[in-house]
Amino acid sequence: MSCLLVIIADVDEPPNWKTVRLVLQRHMLITQTLVYTSQDTVSSAKLRVLLFCSCCVPASKLAVDPPVIYEDLVGLFRNNLVDHRIYEQREAAQGLSTLDGVATSDLPPDHIMVMNAMTPSPSSEKSFNDWYAHEHIPLLRLVPSWLSSERFLLTSSAAERVPQCLALHRWNDIGAFETAEYKAATNTPWRTAVMEDIIERERLVLTYEGSLENLALAL
Repeated sequence: MSCLLVIIADVDEPPNWKTVRLVLQRHMLITQTLVYTSQDTVSSAKLRVLLFCSCCVPASKLAVDPPVIYEDLVGLFRNNLVDHRIYEQREAAQGLSTLDGVATSDLPPDHIMVMNAMTPSPSSEKSFNDWYAHEHIPLLRLVPSWLSSERFLLTSSAAERVPQCLALHRWNDIGAFETAEYKAATNTPWRTAVMEDIIERERLVLTYEGSLENLALAL
């Protein structure tokens, strides 16, 4: 089973994508990498770069034998490396999957992806998962320009207090957030109750830059 490696770095300017590709090519376990960016950083002068890498090994195997790839990441980003995280897929994606290289080859340029990570309290975990499966994602699918939704579970990370449950939602147009359908999906009694029991949360709105392969070839 494949897993998802997420690399996060805050940089002054976009890195040399050819160099990034060469570093990641040393590790045959990485089959594809999608690049997203965000301005949501501690320093407004920094650009947050996120690499979503599909790995052709289970999360458990990558987690127990990570030193070489992580040393390469530190060498690549130095003090700009914020975190590296390993996730396993929780359930089948709705729409395309980040782990599917064929499906993601047709991703629209400049589409928007919301990275929403949360940790529910132990007592509310079942309600949290039921809400996602039976209300939240079905409502998000009704939003104009919706492309996909998928969920992952964190298995390891370099940083502390990283939320355990990751959801990735894609839209073709940022205007989706202003639609009545989106506002309805994010304002329900069930959602309000679930949010009261969230103990860790992280949310980023990301812009798609392209696959690492295409970015490197464009230089």
